[in-house]
Amino acid sequence: MLQEIGLRLRTQDNRCTDAPIFIVEQKHRIYGVDPDYSDDHVVVWIDTDNDYREAEPDEHEQLEANWKDTGKVPDGWTRTAYTEIWEFVTACFTEKGCNDYLAINRHNLDEPRVSSLPATRVFAGGSYRNEEFRTIRAFLKSIDMPAPVVPAEKLAADFLQLDQPGENCFKQTLWLVAKHDEERGSDRVQLAHGAQLEPIYEGCLSILTQLVKKVRGEAA
Repeated sequence: MLQEIGLRLRTQDNRCTDAPIFIVEQKHRIYGVDPDYSDDHVVVWIDTDNDYREAEPDEHEQLEANWKDTGKVPDGWTRTAYTEIWEFVTACFTEKGCNDYLAINRHNLDEPRVSSLPATRVFAGGSYRNEEFRTIRAFLKSIDMPAPVVPAEKLAADFLQLDQPGENCFKQTLWLVAKHDEERGSDRVQLAHGAQLEPIYEGCLSILTQLVKKVRGEAA
């Protein structure tokens, strides 16, 4: 698990933030705002005789129209407003950690029925002068995950499949690093995760090209 976290830290998008803390927040609604003294609000009608439910859209439209004509609030109703704020839920070292948390716990977070904002969000907060977090984050980044070494011929065959058009064609995240295995006297390829196919080294690409041709039975 520590190796996986370290890998994510080294390869994730930090959203232009130095040593970010990824944070999950949920939207929290605060009622009781005076509609006449707030610009950032939404007016609602509350049915005080029925468990303080919000008026349905058609009820709201009628109540609001009557209030604009008469300036009166009917018995059993309260005209008020609410504003929405972001409330801290949890923090993770990586964005994937936040997304994994939401995948299993989103149903326990606030999901307002009517909203001008998404009910939850993940964003990258700064960790400037937070030495505890930055020290642990740096340690996790230093944990390397050994990359498996596979025969280049097998990788070339797999690469042929990746190179085909399809849904997963551009979603692969393999960085192919070629190296020569003198002991076995054959080219072998080491796989490391975390980058797109685009930044393949020129030497690696050359080796793969020849191996692909070999697998296809073409002349090198």
